Amino acid sequence: MSDTRAFLTVDEVATLLGCSTKTIRRRIADGSIRTAPLGGRSIRIPVSELDRLSGITPTSERAETSERDQRLGGAL
Repeated sequence: MSDTRAFLTVDEVATLLGCSTKTIRRRIADGSIRTAPLGGRSIRIPVSELDRLSGITPTSERAETSERDQRLGGAL
């Protein structure tokens, strides 16, 4: 388990994306934001989904890119 915070709450995602919780809930309802099935009424959003929404390269890819850049002497 590499990341203990694999899931975020609706409030956390709204804060990180700079929008309201109502917007996040609407996007979940229309299917543009995927959630993790946890059972009950709990809604959690995978960190990978936040990466996809914000256009940020997932953490593992950033680490691989950083290691490659270091091997190449930062030539890229």
